[in-house]
Parts: sequence; structure tokens; C-alpha cells
Amino acid sequence: MSDNVNLPSATLLNPLINAIFNCPEPDKSPLKKLFANLQTRRFILLAPPSHLLLNYHDVKTKLPLHELCYNADFINSHILLTTENSYINTTLRDDHYETLDGKTVVIQWKNNVIHTLNGFSLRRRLKILDTKILPNFNDYFEGAEYFAILYIDQPLGCEFVPNDYLHCFNSYGESPKLARNAPNLLMDTSQLERSSFENILHIHPAWLTQLGQLFSNYRRVAPNDDPSKKMFEELVEQAFDGMKSDSLFKNFSNLYDLIHDYFELNLYEDIWSRLTIHFKGYEVDTDNCEYFSVNQLLTDFYSKDFDSFKLSDITFIERHVSAASKNFQKLTLSHSYAEKSKILVETLQQLSGTSDISSQQSDLSNGFNNLTMDADTLISLFVLVVCRSEQKHLRSHLYYLQNFSNNSTSSKFGILGYAISTLEAVVCYFENFNKNTNNVAKANLLCKKTRDLLHKLSCENPTNEVNDLASYQDILAYRNEQGQSILSICITNKKNDILLDVLSEYETLFPIEDILEDETIDGSTLLIDSIKAGNIEATKILIRILLFNCTDEELVTYINKTDKYARCVAHYLTHEMDILKSIGSYINWKQKNSSGQTPLFSIFRSYDQPNYEEMVKVAFNIANSWYQNHNSSFGYSDHTDNKGNSLLHVLKTDVSILLQLAKLNINGENYKGLTPLMVYVKYKRISNIDAITKDHRLILEKVQNSTFFTCFDYAKDRLVLSKIGERGANDSIFGLIYLHTLRYHNLNATVNVTSVSNTEEPFVTTVINMKTIQGLLRSILKDNPFTFLPIDNYIDGISHLNRSDMTIIGKADVRSLLHKLTNCFNVLLFLKKVPQNLFTDEASVLYWMRINTSRRNQKSPSKENPKTMEPEEINMIQSFLRFNFDEILSFKASLNILRKILIFLSLKSSDFEDAYASLLKMGRKVTNAKAADAFTTSITNNKMFSDLSLDELLEHVRFLEECTVQLFKSIQTILFDRIPNWWKHYGELLSLHKNYRKAFPSTVKPKSTAGTASHIPLGGFIETKREQSEQRLSVQIKASSKILKELGSEIFSAHEKLAEELSNYMEFRKACLDQRTIVAFAIKNISVLQECI
Repeated sequence: MSDNVNLPSATLLNPLINAIFNCPEPDKSPLKKLFANLQTRRFILLAPPSHLLLNYHDVKTKLPLHELCYNADFINSHILLTTENSYINTTLRDDHYETLDGKTVVIQWKNNVIHTLNGFSLRRRLKILDTKILPNFNDYFEGAEYFAILYIDQPLGCEFVPNDYLHCFNSYGESPKLARNAPNLLMDTSQLERSSFENILHIHPAWLTQLGQLFSNYRRVAPNDDPSKKMFEELVEQAFDGMKSDSLFKNFSNLYDLIHDYFELNLYEDIWSRLTIHFKGYEVDTDNCEYFSVNQLLTDFYSKDFDSFKLSDITFIERHVSAASKNFQKLTLSHSYAEKSKILVETLQQLSGTSDISSQQSDLSNGFNNLTMDADTLISLFVLVVCRSEQKHLRSHLYYLQNFSNNSTSSKFGILGYAISTLEAVVCYFENFNKNTNNVAKANLLCKKTRDLLHKLSCENPTNEVNDLASYQDILAYRNEQGQSILSICITNKKNDILLDVLSEYETLFPIEDILEDETIDGSTLLIDSIKAGNIEATKILIRILLFNCTDEELVTYINKTDKYARCVAHYLTHEMDILKSIGSYINWKQKNSSGQTPLFSIFRSYDQPNYEEMVKVAFNIANSWYQNHNSSFGYSDHTDNKGNSLLHVLKTDVSILLQLAKLNINGENYKGLTPLMVYVKYKRISNIDAITKDHRLILEKVQNSTFFTCFDYAKDRLVLSKIGERGANDSIFGLIYLHTLRYHNLNATVNVTSVSNTEEPFVTTVINMKTIQGLLRSILKDNPFTFLPIDNYIDGISHLNRSDMTIIGKADVRSLLHKLTNCFNVLLFLKKVPQNLFTDEASVLYWMRINTSRRNQKSPSKENPKTMEPEEINMIQSFLRFNFDEILSFKASLNILRKILIFLSLKSSDFEDAYASLLKMGRKVTNAKAADAFTTSITNNKMFSDLSLDELLEHVRFLEECTVQLFKSIQTILFDRIPNWWKHYGELLSLHKNYRKAFPSTVKPKSTAGTASHIPLGGFIETKREQSEQRLSVQIKASSKILKELGSEIFSAHEKLAEELSNYMEFRKACLDQRTIVAFAIKNISVLQECI
């Protein structure tokens, strides 16, 4: 009787998966030989992405890849056979697999990489994008309940290019990079020529000797204090004249430049030594300009009237000056004209704003378009750069740039000529400045005053006041190289009394507008500086000033200003609860720093706070109120960082404040695949485990993709195992027992068993050897030979446990076995086949097994005659079993259909997500900008069923189907084997009785006497034969009657046990369908639908 049930055909999105697993008529398919080959085998499928298979074609055959998916050779290369040899290695090492067509691949599980080896025409390195377990839903693969699918980044055995219609999309013109087509780093033409030139010189030592002689001439003849530019040029010309006529160098288009650069490379140290000696005593002296500040050089900006002056312009300039100074410092390490000229040009570009400083800081101002950047301003800024970069040989660098170019035109004209002339102007500025004694005196005085004030403001100085503050009034606008104002310096060094004096006595110098725009070069405001420095007193001072003087709009803008790390004030308020309360309503709680962390996220992950729980509650309540004030509910998804961590992931304790949210992805994974529960288990956050395991939305056994671990694999503590085991027991089919965490100790496998308890605790967790579990199952099977539970399969599954199989298949096998055992023992406890306190500890299990065996052995065999069954009784049993057989057969077929529908529902749900993601990705790359804009928004939640509810329902349906099949087989054995056998023997018995009556119509035997026999010898012989015949028939009748009685007795006994088992089955089935399957599925999906609203 066939179990095959044909469902309406539905196509899976991935053509390769569809071709292999979803063939409606495998016997008529062109792939029927492949199906027959794989019928009883386990295998792993390598599945390329759907969008590649659907939108690309093979270069060689010109066939679309989705058509190749129905080609046996193409399929064979993507199927990995799993054998015992496949399981020798663990996930920490490499596994070698053979494809169906005999090729070899190696999988590096740790790195999620596959390498093709023997048999493949191209050696490729494939990336494993995802790993999934596909439940088997067809009837032609009998080798496994499920198959592993490794999603890889490209197909094997072909070269592929995009279909023509993809050319209307940007960035779709090129195929994904194949291993053999990985681009090499190409050197530009000049680098190649330079390399070729040097190779020729090394191959021909005569030229090396000749050039070496020219180098020696320069070192010997040129004076020690003269760079001898003319002699250097003459030597280069001499070498050029000799080389240009040599055929070795005829192919070089820029031979003179190559020779010049080669001479410079070898003589730079000599030239530079002579330069520094030559200008010794004449170099630019910047010692008296140590404390030059922007306010002293850009006097035009500071002389603006109040309305037009903006301190933000100054802070913007300071960032450019800082970046230019760091770049200009590289001049000291330069060893060639090219390096020096590049550094100089880049420095000027950074000063003038034509070169990006950083992606973050480029947005902090509108740039130099709002400022007046004339030549004088540029020179003034360059002066500040020279002072801050502390260049000691500025004139020497200028001379080198003016005289040692291989192209005199480039050093006089163009951007480089302008840069060199600007540097020359800066050198002249310092020369003129130092010649003017008044300037020098003023500079020295200013330097001294600034040094004195900074010393009084330094953290080393114990005093917290400046008695003669008025004498420093002319330098209070000073800003240091970090962009710190006097206010910022006071705050950083905790000189709060001086800070108050400056703010109160010189309000005109530090108006509220300047306080709001006062930032360092890294974007830190005064408020951020105070919090970073731990100067809470200064923080409170600033907040009082801000709250008293600023509008709400100004407060929101200021408090949410960010530094170079994109952090605002709130990102640093991880410990200051009072400050948070005072400004919390102005914080933009959605604002993320460069790590993708919101202020609330930063507070949640600051574990070193003394009042962590209180701080978390206060911050969450303020953030929640902020959302409400903006007419929105709390946005949990707004607070996910760049690594995929959510608030649930980082919260150390008191997770209940988040679990109250309706829209909460309680099972969300970070980029490592860890769920919040996995994190809690890993770091033993007991209170969080307690709270989250009580939430009905939790997926307890969610699998980490990269390792195929569940939360149980991260549990090292007995208490943690008990906590999560209790949730597993509650979620089990009858909420009575849960088997989890299979581990090996030497050669013994043990399992943790969490079961209901008669003690004060509702559940107890104990460790039991798997051999004990196996023995327990055997004992139960002996007591219940007609049980509807497939106990034989579970016993066999325990025997085949393989500790060395750490692949995804092996882990899936273990999880499947533990789930089956959990369901099995739940039913046994539910039906009271075993005592409720059986699993208190392993000793209790062993004791019960001994008692049960002893009780079974003490049962004396029945001494009564076997029960004689009449045909009417057999007919009644047969009718009863036939009715149940038909009913169970129909129910089994329904379960088969339901199981396949559930699998397909899950697959099609994933297909929808993949197709939708692919549509958005392609839509955003449409060359038409307006059309592409239509794909910028997406559906955030497009699931109508949760993965959890579908998986649980599928597991329960599969278990119910297995139990139904087991009972079906038992009924089938009695109905179609033993009862027909009884009727056969009954017919034989009737035939024997008929033959007996026919042969011996008289039941009275003839008398046999000696006289009669002696007088009639022949008659005695005939009588003996008759007796023997009668005796033989009697023996046959007696034997047949005995067999019939034994069969009848077996059928009667089996019928009684089957009737009891049918009753148990019906009770189990009703409870399973009503309480734990359909209802549980509905409840879980209601919550999913609520999240979709």
C-alpha cells in the first residue's frame, strides 16, 4: 500500500533545489537515474544563489543557468556524498568530500570556505553564504529525514555572465569574480619603466660601475657646504648622453627622468647634508612662535562685527590646520623631490579645503565656501602650520624644491609652482618677522604670557584661581593646537573656579553664541569635554547656563552635536544619572555613533556603573518618553549597532524592562549569529535567563548559522542548564520532560534530562547516560510490544551516535534524536506508563528498570489452555481492526499532506524573502534614477508565520505521523498477516474434519478381536490400515486445532493490547492536536501578526 501523496505542484525559487527535491514525477523525469542513485543515500547540496541561477547564463553552452540546473552533469558537481569517512574531522579542521561524479572538494568549516580540488577544470575558492537544513518532503529520497544545503557564492563547473536584460542595471555588468579571474595589482607605466631601468643596470654591471664613478665624483668634488646643483645637473646630463645612444635604453620614453631619479636616489643624503650645512644659521626660527593661535593670525575674522562673526568658522579652520600640520610633518621623512612636492601640495589642499579631511568632519561645516580664502589668509594659515609642525629645515626644503626638479617648468607653474611660491612667502614672512625687533619682542612677551596662563590652568598646578586674570585679557581668545579654547582647557583640567571667573567677568569675550559653537578639532563641545574629563561640576555649570540662555531648539541642536566618533553628549553619559535626567528630553535617542550605537545602547553596555540597574531604568524611561513626545512607540530596531547587537544582546540585567515591549525581536541574531539568550547563557546572566525563558516569543533552540550551535552548546554551568531546560520542558509536547545537551565523557554519551518534579521545585535536571536511556526504552518496549511509539527506531538511533561526527549533519542528527526522545518520554509520562518521579536521578531509572524486569520475570506463564476463538469472534476483531485501519490510514495520509504543506510553507516563505530582497537590490540599481528611488523603502516585516511556530508544528506533526505509522504497522500485521493466517488454518481444520467424516461416517470403531483376525487375516490387515488412517487424521486435526488455538490466543491477546493502545493513541492524538500543536501554533502566530500591524 503506497504512502505517496501527490500535492499540487509548486515551484521553489532556487532552480537547483527545485530540480533535485521537487520533481512531481521522478519515474518519468530525465533525472530518474540520478534519483535512483540517490534514493537511499544521504548527501549535502551546494546551492548557488537564486539570483545568479535566474539571471545569468553559461558562457560555453549559452544556456541559462536555470536550465543547467536540470542537467545531470551540472547537478552531480553540486552534490557531496556523506560517508563515514566524511565525519573523521571536526568543525575545527578540514573535511574532504567527494561529489556524485567523483570530484573532490575540501570544506574549511571554520572559515566557511570550500576549495575545489581533483576533477574540476578550475580551482575555485567558494564562500559559504549560509547553511540550512532542508526537511525531506518528497517520496523518492528515502536515505534521510532532512538534507544539508550549503549556499555558495557561485556555481561550479561553468563560467557565467549576466543576461542581456541586466545591462539596464548599474553594477550588474560584471559577473562575480571567479577565483581564476582574480585581478592582479597592476603597476602603472612609470613604475614598470623604473623597474625595467633598474633591472637593466643590475644585469649590466659596466653601467653600474660607470654610474658609481659619477656618484663618487660628486661626493669627492662638491664642497661640504654647497649642494652643487650645477654639478648634479652636469652629472645627470653626462649619464644621459652616454645612455641615450645605447640600444639597451632606446625603448624608454622618459630616459632623462629615470636617470635623474636614479641619481637623486643615490645622492640624496649627500645633497641634503650639504644643504643643511649651507643654511646653518639661516634657517627659519619658530621658537618664539610656539604659542601662535588662530586669533593672532586671522585678525580679519576676529575683527568682524558681532552679527557676522561665527566661532564655528574658526573651529572649522582649526581642523584643516591640524590635518595640514600632521601632513606637513612628513616633510622631515621625505627623501626625494617627488615626495616633498606631494607633501607640500597636499598640505595646501588641506588648508584650502580642496582635500577631504575625513568623511565625518567634512560634514561639520559648510566649508571654505562661506569663508574668505585669499592668498594672505592662506599664507597666515601656512605660518600656523609651520609653527605647529615644528619644521627645523624649512629653507633647505624650499631650496631643494626650487632647484632639484627634473622639470623646471613644473616647479614654476601650475599647482606645484603655486605651492612652492606660497612656501617661499611663508619663509619670507618669518624672515621679516624676525628682523623686526618690535615683532620679536611682542612675540616673546605673548609667548611668555600664554605659557604662564597655561601653566596656571594646567592640572599639575594645585591652585584653582588666577588673581591677576585681567592681565591675561588679551590672550583669553587663545586656542591651542587641539582646538581647545581657554574655557575648554579650564574644563579639562578641572579649574572650575577660574572657569566661573572667566565666564562671569568676560561675558563679551565668551557670549552664549560662542559657547554653543566652541569645539575642539575632534568635534568635542565644551559639554562633551566636561563629561569626558569627569568634571561633573563643570558639566552642571554649563547645563545651568544653557538651560537659562538657550531656546529648546538651540538646546536640541547643541546637545546632539557629535564629535569625530559621531558621539553626542548622551553617548558619554553612561554614569551620570542626574545629568541624564536634566537634559534627557533634548537628546535624540536614535542618533548613532560611528559604531552604530545609540546613547541608550551605550548606557546599556556600560557594565562598570555602581548603579547599573537604576541607570538602565532611568535611561529607558527617558528614551521611551522621548518617543512618546514624538508621537511614536519605542523603536527597538533603532538601537541595533554595526555588529547586529540589539539592546537585548547587551543588557546585563533586568531584561524585563524590554520584554514588556510588544514589538521586540527577542530572537534576533547579531552578525556572529548569537541570539540574546545565547549571550546570556554564555556570560551566565541568570536573571536575564530567568526572565527571557518565561517569554512565549522565545525560540529556545534557535540555531547559530556559522557553528550550528544552540544556546545549550554555550551552557557550561549546571544552574544555567537547569534554567533553559525548564523552558524546554514547558515547551515540550506535554510539558513534562525535555532531553538536551548531549555530551561525551571519554566514550560515554550523557544527556541532561529536565523533568517535572514532586519536590518544591517544579522541575529537576539530572545527567543520565545514554546507555541507561537505551536500556530503559528496551524495558518499556518489552512491557508494551504493541506501543504506537517507534521505540525501536530510538534504540537504533542511540546505537548509531557518533561522537566524531561534528558536521552540520551530525549535529542535526543529535538534535533530531533528542527531540524524538523528548516526545517519546512526554507521551510515556502523559499516559502514566512510567512514574512521574522516574528521572529524579540516574539511580532511580536503574532501580525502576530492575524492579520492572523482576516483576516481568515473576509472571508465571499461563497454564490455561489457549483460548479457542470462534469465527464470529475473529470476524468481530477483524471488523474492529478494519475500521480502525481505514481511519488511521486516512489520518496518516492527512498528516503526510500536512507535513509537506508545512515544509513548503516554510520554503516558500523564505523564497518570498529572498525574491523581495533581490527585487530591492536590483531595483536600486536601475539606471533610471527616478525608478530606482521607488525601491528605497522596503517592507520591514513581511512574514505571516514565524519560523518558530512552523518548525514546532512541523516537529509535532512529524512525531504524530511517526506514531500513527507505527500503530498502522501493528494493526496491519494483525489484520493482514495473523488473522489471514488464522483463517487459513481454520479452513485447513474444516477440511480435515470433512475428510474425517467422509472417510469414517460412523464414529464407532469396529471391534477388533483376536479370533476374528485369526480366522480372517486379510480383514485384519484392512482394519489396521483403516485405523492408521483414522489415527493420522486425528493427529492432524489435533495439531491444526492447537495451532488455531495458539493463533487465536495470540490474536485475542494482540487485539486486547491493540485496543488498549488504540485508546492510548486516541487520547494522545486528541491532546496533541488540541493542546500542543494547533493551539500553540495559533498563539505564536498571533504575536507575529501583531508585530506586522
